[in-house]
Amino acid sequence: MKKFTQKNHGNHGNLIKIMVLTFFCFMPLASFAQGGTTGPLTWKIESGTLTISGEGEMPDYYVDQPWLWNGYIFTKVVIEEGVTSIGTCAFNYTTFTSITIPNSLTKIGGEAFYGATGITSIVIPNSDAVINWRAFKNCSNLSSITLPSNLKIIREETFANSGLTSITIPNSVTTIEKYAFNSCEKLISVILPDYIETIEYSAFGGCKKLAFIELPYGLESIEYCTFSGCEKLTSVTIPGSITSIGMGAFQYSGLTSITIPSNVTSLGTNAFYGCDDLTSVIINDGIKSIYGGTFRDCYSLTTVTIPASVVSIEATAFSSCGSLSTITCYRTTPPAVDVKTFENVYTRACTLRVPENSVHYYKNALIWQDFEVVGMGVGIEPITNDELRITVYPNPTTGQLTIDNGQLTIKGVEIYDAFEKKQLSIVNCPLSIEIIDISNLPAGIYFVKITTETGIITKKVIKY
Repeated sequence: MKKFTQKNHGNHGNLIKIMVLTFFCFMPLASFAQGGTTGPLTWKIESGTLTISGEGEMPDYYVDQPWLWNGYIFTKVVIEEGVTSIGTCAFNYTTFTSITIPNSLTKIGGEAFYGATGITSIVIPNSDAVINWRAFKNCSNLSSITLPSNLKIIREETFANSGLTSITIPNSVTTIEKYAFNSCEKLISVILPDYIETIEYSAFGGCKKLAFIELPYGLESIEYCTFSGCEKLTSVTIPGSITSIGMGAFQYSGLTSITIPSNVTSLGTNAFYGCDDLTSVIINDGIKSIYGGTFRDCYSLTTVTIPASVVSIEATAFSSCGSLSTITCYRTTPPAVDVKTFENVYTRACTLRVPENSVHYYKNALIWQDFEVVGMGVGIEPITNDELRITVYPNPTTGQLTIDNGQLTIKGVEIYDAFEKKQLSIVNCPLSIEIIDISNLPAGIYFVKITTETGIITKKVIKY
């Protein structure tokens, strides 16, 4: 009996050991504090929170992020003070929903949050922090972000295909690189800096809901496909600093009318191709050639103004503009055209207005003779849009307003508040650019009434 009891006791002990081991093996890994080191830093996952601490830079990663292996589960990330960077690919394809970034952080590496679908908002507190390319690409639920106030460049594809709905870009930014906000299909509003030097090609291409953007003074070109596919973008003001509009810049956008000022000397192929809602185009002196496909498939286009500077209009420039009813051309000799320039345009139903003394030339010129040619008064001035020629910037402003007169003579400036009470009056502004100080006015919405030799123009500005 004693021998039997001892044997039974031994079996009972082994059973306890097996039960204990089984318990620990089947407990979720997240129940334990997991951690280790990465470069000069330490990391720990406990109670669903990944905490990274230490002094210095986080290493760059590609496939060896220590917190993304062995089934580690975390929903929150806390990066403590002392950490100066987030490494390349550090959190790509993660699903955590919250992150705390310290003021000590000076750099976010390339693709650091690429495909991180859980985060909805991020605040980057260090005003001098740098953000590298594709850092937030494919963050489909990222709806808001606070950018560093001293950020200089928004890198290539930084926010491409993200969930941003609106963004204010700091005044320190001078360059927005290619594809920076490409395919942000939820993006509605972008507030650009008061002055910017470069917006590279396709920066906002495919932003289907983008309805508001004001191009700042200083920008010299609208690059290739910059606003391609912006279906809700119904209007845009082209500032006096713009000299070129690139290929496909506004193709498939929602523009309803466009005035191209005289400072623009280059208009790219397919610039407004497929703008279904575009009804009116005014081109001022400056453009010499209208390239192929520029206004192709603008099915609603009814009126076009062509300046005297245009010497040629290439094939398919106005192809399939089936609603075209009036063309006003100020060139005394017919611009060179191709047999396909007005392909699928009902020319006999379209009135061609030309200088009175040039009617004979147009009626005897190939292609042009197919229109209903009528004469205008001798010496008539080209139709211009003074509202767009004069620019007022920065808007919004904290103190100073700059008025670029667009080669118009400004006879007086008056500023009214929202209740039409005059706050400031300035007369005799002969200079091409006039700077007005409104720093003494309270924050609010104001109306700038500008009197010129051709009439009165009113601009709305916001004072912070």
